[in-house]
Amino acid sequence: FGISDIEKGSSISALGLYNKESQRLLARFVNEIDIPLFLVGVISEKDDKGFTVTLTTEDGTNYIVDIERVTKSFAYDEGELTASGFSTIEIHENALVLGFEDAKEKNRLTASRIITFPDLPNNPKIPIV
Repeated sequence: FGISDIEKGSSISALGLYNKESQRLLARFVNEIDIPLFLVGVISEKDDKGFTVTLTTEDGTNYIVDIERVTKSFAYDEGELTASGFSTIEIHENALVLGFEDAKEKNRLTASRIITFPDLPNNPKIPIV
């Protein structure tokens, strides 16, 4: 990874020495980083064999969300945030998903965290068939 690998629009992290007078950073370490997606929507489909759910957002976009072993699942019910699992996720539940996009497939991501809200009514702006 070198300076020529950085493209316009890339997200990077830099660690180095900051000069107060010139207001410049003498970077010692530069890395390209992935920024996670933060999605809000309704669970519209669930695939028990593939351990995926489809999250429909307010703008009508469907995201396939892979639930992996590293995914932390929670349910917010009656003011309490409790640990849950894939089996407790239900269709038509509101959900927050934090995850990383799949580079090979558009609108697919691996969830790092998922929080479901079983008691909240569905968002009327998100049509679920």
